[in-house]
Amino acid sequence: QKNIAFNVAKSITNVGNVYNQLRVGKPSSAFDEAKDLWLAGRVKTALIKKKGLHSGQISIIVHDSNLYLMGIVPNKKQAIATDVGRKVPGVKKVVTLFENP
Repeated sequence: QKNIAFNVAKSITNVGNVYNQLRVGKPSSAFDEAKDLWLAGRVKTALIKKKGLHSGQISIIVHDSNLYLMGIVPNKKQAIATDVGRKVPGVKKVVTLFENP
């Protein structure tokens, strides 16, 4: 099913890249979703505070305390954002899905 979903996403017109980061698991509880939203807010705040980093260029998704960072940003800023995300208490893992401009 993961491969089917990947192939369907890849076949959509005007889709440039598809990153197969699908995870199969139990549904999240309301508590887990609230915790992930809170953690995403902490990451967003940390990115905003970092000088030289335009956090508006970076999309943040948190699921099961795993942080997904996406955007079209230069390599140096990718490294900075990744480092900031890793230092936020509660983040278990950082997955980067960046592209260079």
